[in-house]
Amino acid sequence: MNNETYFWIFSTRQDGEIIYGGQTEWCGWTDETKTVEIRKLRPVIPEIAYKWCCQLYSKPMIISSEYDAAVFRIFGGQAIISQEICDTYFPELVEFQGPNPQYNLDTLEPPF
Repeated sequence: MNNETYFWIFSTRQDGEIIYGGQTEWCGWTDETKTVEIRKLRPVIPEIAYKWCCQLYSKPMIISSEYDAAVFRIFGGQAIISQEICDTYFPELVEFQGPNPQYNLDTLEPPF
């Protein structure tokens, strides 16, 4: 693996619904009451994330193509993915993750 940015993502089924997510980091609050966090995917060191994923869950999929992305969308599980591939095939994961999709990290004013 090279100097690209990588993420650890997952997909699971809950009550018949497919849920996507990943290892995230805190970015701020959605409002002044500080009750709901703003989170985004957190870059990981792919070799270490792979080892941890194998220990905690199972061997993760390495998503490196459109075909891999399609297989992941069908079967789910844990995966390691480069930011470039994630931006292309899973843009909903790269965008801000929070309760209101209309919020965007670029439009929030500091301090978070």
